[in-house]
Amino acid sequence: MKPSLFFCTLFIVLFYACSPSEETSSAIADTPKAAEAEAAVEQLVKDAFDQVWSGLDTGAVTRLHTEDFLLLEHGEVWTNDTIQNYQLREQPNAAAQGYTRTNDFEFLETVADGKTVWTAYHNYGTWTLGDSVLFKLHWLESAVGVYTDEGWKLKMLHSTRVPQRE
Repeated sequence: MKPSLFFCTLFIVLFYACSPSEETSSAIADTPKAAEAEAAVEQLVKDAFDQVWSGLDTGAVTRLHTEDFLLLEHGEVWTNDTIQNYQLREQPNAAAQGYTRTNDFEFLETVADGKTVWTAYHNYGTWTLGDSVLFKLHWLESAVGVYTDEGWKLKMLHSTRVPQRE
């Protein structure tokens, strides 16, 4: 075999051998792009705090969390049921007192690995009544988001309160 024909044949064989199969190409197409996944999960964390914790929307729990969601909250384990029970207890207090909770986030790192994303961040909660600040809290948290048939959902949150500085 002539050297040029040999190299052409070798190239063609290697090209087809290294090309992804249709099954692999389909799996790659179904995996969210890392930057998009990271941004989606950071937004999911913000939405969860705005809707679940500030808005006390019990329906947001099932929209934004997986069925087996766990919250590790400063030494306690909370499930979706625990959270919804908390919301139902807190709704009358929030309505009667008229306060508002807002959340601000400082994301430290967010990493996507296929259909799973983890993120670590500071969460700053501020409770106000009208123009007056009632109090502020600060947490150091991490979250895991997973891509489901319904889109991104939170699978786990881990939250530790950061002591207030005087």
